[in-house]
Amino acid sequence: MALVYTTKEAAQLLKVDIKTIYKLKDEHKLQAVKVGSKILITEQSINSYLGIIPAKTENEIRLEEENKRLKEKLRQYERHLSQIKDEILKIDIKAV
Repeated sequence: MALVYTTKEAAQLLKVDIKTIYKLKDEHKLQAVKVGSKILITEQSINSYLGIIPAKTENEIRLEEENKRLKEKLRQYERHLSQIKDEILKIDIKAV
């Protein structure tokens, strides 16, 4: 679960005035969501603003590897399909 901060906590974390947090939110540089009367900012939003790229999770790494494997398998099928089409064309030409 993502960590969330109030505007006051985010200001303390970033060592800025709370007005700066509101300004960043209003400029859409810091994403926030209003829950009841509170404005909450996720850790991911703060990291994104700071340019911090979070480390990939094991699941993301596994999915990327699976995606790469499936793309290679697709390329193999496409090459095979191309060979089949070429053979069909040869048969059609001979039949004419």
